[in-house]
Amino acid sequence: MNQMTRLSVRFTPAERQLLERAAELAHISLSGFIRSKAVEAAELEITGRRVPVIAADRWEAYETRAKL
Repeated sequence: MNQMTRLSVRFTPAERQLLERAAELAHISLSGFIRSKAVEAAELEITGRRVPVIAADRWEAYETRAKL
């Protein structure tokens, strides 16, 4: 089993209720739900900053160069 570390996060009662309901619908523990969604968001944040964005008017030139 992978070693885990503890992280403390505070939520309003309404936020906690929302998270508990979402975890229940996903059939996982509240901790597991929060952990999986936080990791997913972090991965998207990191990879989203590395993906180049090419303007539509420059896409054709990019494709031509990529084929060389």
